[in-house]
Amino acid sequence: MTLADKRILVIGANGLLGARMALAIQQAGAEVVALDIAEHPQASLQQAGIRYVRGSASANAILDPLLAEGFDGAVNLAYPRNSAYGRDFCEVQLSDFQDNVSQHLGLYFQVMQRCYLAAKARQQAFSLVNFSSIYGQIAPRFDVYEQLPMTMPVEYAAIKAGVQHLTRYLTNYAAHDADGLPFRVNCVAPGGIEDGQHAQFQQNYRRYCNSKGMLNADDISGSVIFLLSDAARYICGQTLTVDDGFST
Repeated sequence: MTLADKRILVIGANGLLGARMALAIQQAGAEVVALDIAEHPQASLQQAGIRYVRGSASANAILDPLLAEGFDGAVNLAYPRNSAYGRDFCEVQLSDFQDNVSQHLGLYFQVMQRCYLAAKARQQAFSLVNFSSIYGQIAPRFDVYEQLPMTMPVEYAAIKAGVQHLTRYLTNYAAHDADGLPFRVNCVAPGGIEDGQHAQFQQNYRRYCNSKGMLNADDISGSVIFLLSDAARYICGQTLTVDDGFST
């Protein structure tokens, strides 16, 4: 699968998945620009010669001038949250729930709107890939968290379900509004990503999977590259689940 001659913006490029995704997209032939709030890029991004822009995609003053440079697509892996994120359902304060949904889902709305407006202004084909989760599709399997100091945050479920529906919303909006402009937006919904979680959690999680269990960025990147590529030119408003069978 090639992305030769394409220019792709990777948002949240310094995170758990972001840096590896940026490198994979570059290796597929694209010119990559990385956007993240971190002061310094990961060493791997620097070594690959990927241009790094520090800033938040929630700020029009950052995102709009960047998009005006002209891109063929973007990948949004941003994961904003506050310090109270991840508490048990009964311990979540309404103000924190609202803040986390506003930060995370609000940023996805912002990126979708600004990408669409930029593509429309330039009359340029564009493919946007959002990142959701299997927990935007199914209810949590709480048994995998039993006896462990962790849970599946309620904010995350609401946010990631919202990302999937916003993806469908914008697909239909663009089809109605853009008069033939080939603007595409799709979603990738990964399963659990390995990040040093408790061994018992990983074992519990693995019981629902086909072969591997927890995934890593390399297990996801092929799906993202496909959705960015011309091979997916008629795939619009879909959610591609990559979870080793966990959600079935």
